Amino acid sequence: MAYKDTSGTIIIDAVITELGRKRLAQGDLKITKFALGDDEIDYRRFDGNPDVNHKQQTILSQSLFEATSEESGIINHGLIDIERQDLLYIPRIKLNNKLTGFAIPTGSFYYLSVNSETSKKLKSAFGSTDYFLETNSVSKTKLVFESGIENNINRDQKNRESLILNTGLLDSYFNIYCDSRFVENVLTAPQNSVFKNEINGLPKVRFGPLKRVVPVSLSAVVDKYNAYLIESIPNHIFQYSSARDDRTISAFDGPRGTAGAINLKLLPELLGDSSSTRNQKYIIFGKIDQILFGGSDKYDYIDTSIYIEGLSSKARLLIPIRIIRHAGT
Repeated sequence: MAYKDTSGTIIIDAVITELGRKRLAQGDLKITKFALGDDEIDYRRFDGNPDVNHKQQTILSQSLFEATSEESGIINHGLIDIERQDLLYIPRIKLNNKLTGFAIPTGSFYYLSVNSETSKKLKSAFGSTDYFLETNSVSKTKLVFESGIENNINRDQKNRESLILNTGLLDSYFNIYCDSRFVENVLTAPQNSVFKNEINGLPKVRFGPLKRVVPVSLSAVVDKYNAYLIESIPNHIFQYSSARDDRTISAFDGPRGTAGAINLKLLPELLGDSSSTRNQKYIIFGKIDQILFGGSDKYDYIDTSIYIEGLSSKARLLIPIRIIRHAGT
């Protein structure tokens, strides 16, 4: 359902199910619950004009408000309703690229290599394995994420307890959403992993080896996506009076809640090297024979995204992934 405010008259644009149409015909259609989202508002149209009304008009005139019949496409970025009135901060989710082995983005993407041949080429191009993931790897570069509070306040145990644990916003579990056309499984860190720093400020971090997680029967955020439920570990990076700043380890400027590490296992048909026949998915969903890093090496790639969602905070993070395959020279 979507609505438009035109000249003082609110127009409802709604797609009704068969049961809804039946009840509407019987005069018995009652709306008892609703959810709000801003998926169709394009905030890139915000032009920075100091006139507030002009800003609103600019955004709204360039955005599309339209009902859709796809269940997974109704609200991908919903507004949450929290009944508590004493919350000062809401946790967020951020990726961490502070330490060796934590994936670093290149441009707008995190690269995901489909085989060892491609990994060797990417290591040569980037100069480090931290700039790409490798499919089904349990011990190499990982996507490391944290939940926490962005505001620059004391990053101690007391604030972690009062602002995250005691408010019921500790994300002990996360949903990971991946495109089933490309991803077979998610790999995640086991519960004996450690993410902390010592009182001298030095990191004590250990993720892995990662373990395979199978999809669960949850509604997808996007059509053709699978959901994976993973368990996080405590994030015990604290602010100590030491020479080393804890923010060189953590992605957050405020108290931290939990952390996790993941990798992806791609479908077997995407893993062929340059001597094998190219899978049609690269042609249908991506681009082929692209020179991306100079030289004569050509690559096929598919751009996709994964979502990480905290079960308690409802915070959500979208991560752009570029699945890449060396296609020859």
